[in-house]
Parts: sequence; C-alpha cells; structure tokens
Amino acid sequence: MEHSEFVWSAAALQLQICFFLMVHDKPNQFRRLVSAIYNDKDHFIVHVSAAATDDDKQSFTRIARDYPRLEFLPSRMTHWGHWSLVETHAAAITRALQIPDWDYMINLSGACYPLKPVDEIRQRLLEAAEECGACDADGAPTGNSLWPNYVTIQHLDQCPGHVRERFNHYWYLFKGKLRKIPLIRRKPPASIDAQWKGSNWSVLHRDFCTWLDRDPLVATANAFLRRCKLPEEFWLPWLIMSSPFRDTRSANRHLIHWTPGMAHPHVLVSKDFDELIGSDAFFARKFDPNVDSTILDMLDEVSKRGLGEPRLQRRQSS
Repeated sequence: MEHSEFVWSAAALQLQICFFLMVHDKPNQFRRLVSAIYNDKDHFIVHVSAAATDDDKQSFTRIARDYPRLEFLPSRMTHWGHWSLVETHAAAITRALQIPDWDYMINLSGACYPLKPVDEIRQRLLEAAEECGACDADGAPTGNSLWPNYVTIQHLDQCPGHVRERFNHYWYLFKGKLRKIPLIRRKPPASIDAQWKGSNWSVLHRDFCTWLDRDPLVATANAFLRRCKLPEEFWLPWLIMSSPFRDTRSANRHLIHWTPGMAHPHVLVSKDFDELIGSDAFFARKFDPNVDSTILDMLDEVSKRGLGEPRLQRRQSS
C-alpha cells in the first residue's frame, strides 16, 4: 500500500509527538529534516552543540524563525562517545515533560530523515498500542497494559567481548578524546540489569520518559555510566530492562546500517531506496546530501511531501 492510500483514524490524528533533534553542523540539512516533519500539532526541541561554528549557530537561529514551534535547549559541549550525549538527551526529556499532552518522544540527529509521513507514524503507534491492549480504538487508555517503547536491545552475550570494556573501566575525556584508565576495573550497580547493549535512537512513550526523569534508580545508573565509553549504547537498554517498562520494549523504528568495527554508520544512498521504503522503520540514518541528495528527493516523492508544499490532507475514518 502506498502512503497516499492510507486513511488516518481520528484517534491517530490526536496523538502528539515531541521530536528532539541534536545537531552540530550542516544547517541546510537540518532545515530539510525540519521541513519534512514540521506541523502545527507536534512539539520540537532542538539542541545545537556548543562545538558548532559561530556561522552554523547563526544559521540554525535563522532557520528557526521559519518554524515557530522549534524550541532550543541551552547549548552545551557534546563529544562523540561521551556522557554529554546522554546528559543532553536527559535534559531534553526533562524539558519535554514540562509540555503537556504529547504521547511519544522521538529523538533524531541532523543526519536522520523520515521514511513515512508523520501522520502515518501516529497511526502505526496507535495501532501498536491498541494491539497490546494499552488503548482502545479511540485512543483512550485502557489501564490494562503499558504503551510500547521502541528501543534497540541486544544481550551482551551476542556482542564482541570488547564491548564490556566500555563500562568495566573508567573512561575520561582528555584533550578531546576518551582515555581508559588501565588496571582499575569496576562492575555496574547490582540494582541495574546491565546485560544489555543497544542504541540511543528511540521512540519513547511519555510514561517511560516520566520514569526516566524521576526514578532514583536512574540516578544510580547515571553515576556509573558517566565514566563509560559510549554510554548512550547502554543508558536506555539498562534502564528499560531495570524498570517496570521492561515488557513494553518493541523493535526500534530507526533504520541504521553499520559495518562491524566501524564507529559511524553507512551513508544511505539511492541504491538503498527499495529497502528504505519497504522497511517498518519510521526514520533512517545516516544521510548526507553532499554524498547523495537524490535519495532524499525520492523519499519525499513517495511520501508526497514536496518540499515547500502543503502537507497532504488525509481523510479521517468515520
């Protein structure tokens, strides 16, 4: 079924999303991403790393003038593989919870792009919640089940042995690079189910975000993870598996291609088009218009979102 054939239910159209975008460069690519997902119903929180150049910071500010629902977090310095990325994500959750009414939070980088229109994402989120008994066909919570959370989780026994080194040692940022303190080894807190690895790219229900923001167990995990390498790979998996939301986890909806042993994902290009549009994912990364901008044009065409054009109106079911 092509996107244009979907009929969005009235209940799905009431579901609200809070998007969190973390960027540090390429403001033109940021503009294109915002243009693809922006609407007057959802909420948009943006963090621009303090590492961005002054010119890029000014460009992000100018872009925001065209999108009044964009809100910027105070800028902080972020580094690859460092606790600062988790800290920024947590700060965005704290801020988002001050905003009423939204149902799901989706975090994105500037190199992400949607594979489906936002209204289709709403529909699929609602259908999954209805299927597991969390809500009825009208989107009203039933109280019988918790809403799904979409998080990548993999047991550490399925990972290379060196992955455990990322948290079994102390790591510190020194001259812009993470350095391991040799000899000294440590173990995660006994209260944390630390047998998991995953990704920080997620689709989180508000209830789980509230738990992340307020439960004392999170502070225990944070105190340990802040001295890990790549803590964003452990933060959500460890916490959801240590929480009352353990059984709400569902397959992640971010499509990412990795090469084993490489620190960064593949850049997706036009030859990946069939896989992208056939995927159940809501978003994919990473894209780079300097490498291949045609793939973004192709995704826009499929989703009927010509840039600068009004968003396609969908019929509500009776």
